[in-house]
Amino acid sequence: MKATNPNQQSLQVLLKNNSSALKLRQLLTPEPGRFQNFSRKYKGLLLDFSRVAIDQDIFQQLLELAVQSGVAQQREQLFSGELINNTEARAVLHHLWRSRAFSGHL
Repeated sequence: MKATNPNQQSLQVLLKNNSSALKLRQLLTPEPGRFQNFSRKYKGLLLDFSRVAIDQDIFQQLLELAVQSGVAQQREQLFSGELINNTEARAVLHHLWRSRAFSGHL
């Protein structure tokens, strides 16, 4: 995949240069605080990247790419029910399947 912005390009270079050195088994053994370093919580949702073959530099680049790409704004649009499903011109509903509030959207 060809990167379209500088953060993507930088991340691809970082991954390419470090991929052979990033072996998950090796990363987990010497790094007991890996879960705390590579996980985030948001409104009861746990995002755990500790079992992914990344290091701190790659994780930081991913976070910066998320900020640059507007992930937070898109997440808020999703959860507020805005019309973000462009192909069907409606709000997405699949996140509600795990919620007791789904029946109100039928």
